[in-house]
Amino acid sequence: MTFRKKLAFLAVIYGVVILALVGWEVALRLSRGATTTRLRFAWSGDVLGEFLPNQRLQDTRKPRLKWTVTINEDGYRGRRVAVPKPPGIYRILLLGDSLIESQYVDDGLTFGEQLQADVQRRFGDRVEVVAIGRAGYTITDEAAYFREKGQRFEPDLVILVSPLNDVSDLSRRVQYRELLKRLSGYEQRHSFLQALVAPLRSTAIYNFLYRKWVYFAYRTAVPVGAIDARPLYEEVSFTEARAREWSPKYREYFERYCELLGAFHTEVEAGGRRFLYAVFPDVEQMSPDDPQTMQRHLAACADRQRIHAVDLLPALRTASRDRKLFLLPYDRHPNGAAYAVASETIGAELARLGWLPARS
Repeated sequence: MTFRKKLAFLAVIYGVVILALVGWEVALRLSRGATTTRLRFAWSGDVLGEFLPNQRLQDTRKPRLKWTVTINEDGYRGRRVAVPKPPGIYRILLLGDSLIESQYVDDGLTFGEQLQADVQRRFGDRVEVVAIGRAGYTITDEAAYFREKGQRFEPDLVILVSPLNDVSDLSRRVQYRELLKRLSGYEQRHSFLQALVAPLRSTAIYNFLYRKWVYFAYRTAVPVGAIDARPLYEEVSFTEARAREWSPKYREYFERYCELLGAFHTEVEAGGRRFLYAVFPDVEQMSPDDPQTMQRHLAACADRQRIHAVDLLPALRTASRDRKLFLLPYDRHPNGAAYAVASETIGAELARLGWLPARS
């Protein structure tokens, strides 16, 4: 074969590969399962939030639940606030996991934005809410964040929102925020590779292969590149939170959670701040047949630790009678209507406690 024929043959092969990739990309985009963009997380001691700053996109990780999300210059959702805090401002730091991140909910309907609207309606425009949440976080992650970054917001009040899966999240070998740090370190050590990958992140093929890659690592517990899924395995299941009786192992993790919650409460209030603990129910608890096992245990824990707590289940259960509050059948997370109910309930509790300054 002559050199010219070899070049022609390679050109044909190259063209076939390109056409196949284009066809695959088009097919994925036309399918309902195509993912082309996803919110990027990053850990940095120089960024106040826990996201890569300056993002604005439509996240399509679940194509049936596309959501518009903006991350500000400081790496969190919502309006950027001044640091240090200006005089006369009363600032609330809202901490939690994917509930506070407000996954699958558009800008303007997030938990943090709706809570700010409610407290400003009650107490005036000098009240600010900063919402810092990340999917997968539990009490250890939230306390670590507050210690490392959260205090820089100079909050007057810290509200910790806990879903029922916080105890099972605690049973991981490595907590999620620590894993995020490790992944961010991997990206920094392989910056050249990340620069090559960056243009591909918005393609359906990349995101399809990425999902398969993560699934393989999780199912086989084999570390693949930066992904080592072994620390993500939970020793106890999140579904046990709703069981009428708990296993000894689950109860052990719950007691550890209660101790950590008490320690975090003490740490926050030692600086002269207020602390409020809010319990967010699972979607299955909208049924009146649910035994409310976790709520009863958390109420007892809060009472033992002398923590002001608010149970969001009664208000959400009542509201669920005439409106949809969760994203079923595509996801178990709450929607914007649920965050509106939760924000109103928390706002009413703050008014009852008299913690916030009266409207001037």
